[in-house]
Amino acid sequence: MKKIIALILCFSNIVAFSQQNLKVDYKPIRSQGILPQSFTRAVKETVEHEIADLKNVDDTNARIKSDLLVVSNYAIDWEIKSGNTLINDEITAYLSSIVDIILKNQPELRKKIQVYASKSTVVNAVTFYNGTIFMDLGLIAHAENEAQLAYALCHEIIHYNKQHHIQGWIHNDSLETSLEGKTSEDVFKEKCNFSKDQESEADSLGFYMYKETNYSQQQAVEMFEMLRYADLPFELVEFNKSFFETTSFRIPDKYQLQVLAPVKNDSTEDDSESTHPNTLKRKETIQRMVDANSKGVEFKLDQNRFNYVRELAQFEMCRLFLRYRDYNAALYSAYSLSKKYPDNLFLMQTISKCLYAISLNHTGYLRYNKDSYLDGPIHYLEVESYPQQLYYLINKLPDSQWNILSLNYVFRKHLKFPNDKMLSALSDSLLKSMFYVNASFETGGKNIFVNENPNPDTTSWTKNVFADLFANNQEFIDKFPKTIGHDFVMPYTPKSYHKNRFAQKSRTVENIGIVMCLKPLYLIYNYDGKEVRTNYLEAETQQKILLQTINDCAEKQNFKLVILDPGMIDSTEVVKLNDYSIVTDWLIECSDGDENEKSRVPIFSADELQDVVKRYGTSHVLRTGFAILNGKVKEYVFFAVIYDLTENRQVYIKQELFKGKPSKSFAQDKICALFDELKFGN
Repeated sequence: MKKIIALILCFSNIVAFSQQNLKVDYKPIRSQGILPQSFTRAVKETVEHEIADLKNVDDTNARIKSDLLVVSNYAIDWEIKSGNTLINDEITAYLSSIVDIILKNQPELRKKIQVYASKSTVVNAVTFYNGTIFMDLGLIAHAENEAQLAYALCHEIIHYNKQHHIQGWIHNDSLETSLEGKTSEDVFKEKCNFSKDQESEADSLGFYMYKETNYSQQQAVEMFEMLRYADLPFELVEFNKSFFETTSFRIPDKYQLQVLAPVKNDSTEDDSESTHPNTLKRKETIQRMVDANSKGVEFKLDQNRFNYVRELAQFEMCRLFLRYRDYNAALYSAYSLSKKYPDNLFLMQTISKCLYAISLNHTGYLRYNKDSYLDGPIHYLEVESYPQQLYYLINKLPDSQWNILSLNYVFRKHLKFPNDKMLSALSDSLLKSMFYVNASFETGGKNIFVNENPNPDTTSWTKNVFADLFANNQEFIDKFPKTIGHDFVMPYTPKSYHKNRFAQKSRTVENIGIVMCLKPLYLIYNYDGKEVRTNYLEAETQQKILLQTINDCAEKQNFKLVILDPGMIDSTEVVKLNDYSIVTDWLIECSDGDENEKSRVPIFSADELQDVVKRYGTSHVLRTGFAILNGKVKEYVFFAVIYDLTENRQVYIKQELFKGKPSKSFAQDKICALFDELKFGN
């Protein structure tokens, strides 16, 4: 009996993964199981403990290392608790299994390495001084086999082994403190050269570590070939316009790009101002180290497991592209995956969302923030190889035709999945947009709206596109815009609609008695006249005080709070961590819109949002806090923003600038006044 109890205890923290049926659907990857100690541990205590240990050692670089410990620990804490890092999921578990293989004969080193999968489309991995490795989903999505991931992990483990993070920090600090006779450009290049040396060392020593695993040595070389083309999609497949065609709808051949831009050869890439050596040079260096007669394997774990994990990363890439409103990339990625999974609902939803978003962008309803990482949709001339065919169609097809194409695809997918709310909503909206389409349709005599002056080029190839639906589908007939008299004047055009609907200021809110409160922000910056430094330790202390103040004010005002702060949850509250991730995804996508409309842009990356709203009984999210600048003149900003997740907009904002330093009573007055205003209005 004791043995049975011991086994139960031993395996109680093991997460059982239920494999998704990707032929049918895909659900976004979420964290699972018991959260690690980092969620309940105060970063300040960790930093103070490590700095104390450092003081017990005679080290001339103690001051510099102390700074690194502070910055790095808070960076790691932020990353792990950002909602962007996966915990106890199948991808992270797979990466950990590969690390187990690599360090099979080095158990002490294995204890120091912790690897996480990070929700990012970038093809990269990052290692911190304490052995924490973050591998981006972009790298996993592009990898061709397990061996390539193993070599990438060997490279990162060497960074930890050789303490490159600390060495680089010390080297850069010495450069900053001895600038005599050097320009800022000289310093920058010296930093780059030092970093390149570290990368080369990690490449070579990582390869020696990799050789001990019996993975295929050639795959270490091939990993660099994969990195050379990391800017391309994870899979290159030819795009054909026939994907959007039906029996009665054929897109003219002039919209199918025939001559494609070749993939650029980066063999002459200038790396003088890069932190990494030229990728081709790195590849050639490792190629020379490969044993001529070596064999090795591409998979030591189950190959099917790799295929599944990589596809999870690829599906998630589609969602992440939506989060950053890169609809062209999301559309191409979903298109390439649909070649293997033509009946996958998630892919149909993603393609439908992209078609709809591109339609909105074409007609001016959806615009990009001037600070967006995208200035807008990428032009086809900036794209290489097969993706250029899709980008060409998006760039060249006139607005009306694009709306017709979009409705034709989305409505037919809606018919296939009539109970899917997303497809239903998108098809309804696209149907309404037909009122403004400059085209005429064959309706079989039905009383349907027909533009009096249709574009003849459009009419010639789109007039029969909906003929079967007009003949057989009553829902389509009922929802399609009806004919209106000749003297009818449109109540608004798309442009006026844009101005009237989106150019609204935040409304006064009241009768709100419950909100989801995201992690309050307390930022402290010290400015000595030369540089701005973040005071992490004091900020953490004040942040906890602020959170307690928020709780006290809510209790005093009989105001209900749901705290969604990963730093304030216990190890069993993984649901709250996932909910925080969903809400922050919403915020990232929402904040990327044009200044006048950013609280109204469609949100496509957070489909589980309504589950979160239902779980906590509110659609309102509060983000509040202080930003303090300690310089020659001390000043601080108090801010509070309320978002309505259901209305998909920002409904309240307050930002006030003050001189001096905020007292606890001041913070309490501001927060209590905020809750009072939310309940009863101005």
